[in-house]
Amino acid sequence: MKHVRVQRVAACGFAAIALFGLPAIAAAAPPKELLGKSVVVTWSEQRVQRFVGEANFRNVNASHTLSFYVSGAGRVFSKFQASTRLGTGANEQVAGQGGNRIPSFSGNRMTMIQPGQGMARMISVEFDSGFGSCNASAVRGKEAGVASGYGTSVINGKRLEIQSVNTSGASCSVKSGNVFEGQ
Repeated sequence: MKHVRVQRVAACGFAAIALFGLPAIAAAAPPKELLGKSVVVTWSEQRVQRFVGEANFRNVNASHTLSFYVSGAGRVFSKFQASTRLGTGANEQVAGQGGNRIPSFSGNRMTMIQPGQGMARMISVEFDSGFGSCNASAVRGKEAGVASGYGTSVINGKRLEIQSVNTSGASCSVKSGNVFEGQ
């Protein structure tokens, strides 16, 4: 299990890069080996959270899936899905057209940052030399010195106040074709 506590930085879209100590990377095109392929990353989070306005925090176990497809033109389409005992929710984004998932490619690595208020999530995918398989990690970090980070539930749209997060069980797979076709 990973639990990350990170340094306080100014809030902005790329603050998440500083949160995780990554070098500022200029947006690079996806490697040609990923064109026409999909990648699916799954992991679990154990969180202490409450909906904003509630009095008590509670433990929540959540399963997550981040799927992305790199088109032949190099555009990255992604879908984030979360499931808890309350249900399942998802949202889709196209990189560069708004949203909070920022993919960066460097060699055989893809890093996708999801900035939030006072915390961020980082998904890191390391591909083999032929881009046919991968290993992944998922971490969620909170700014040092803040009691809670904030986000919005994809399940019910309510604002969340999150005190702590532990991530575990990250796995990754690469598939030829568009994982979103037929959905």
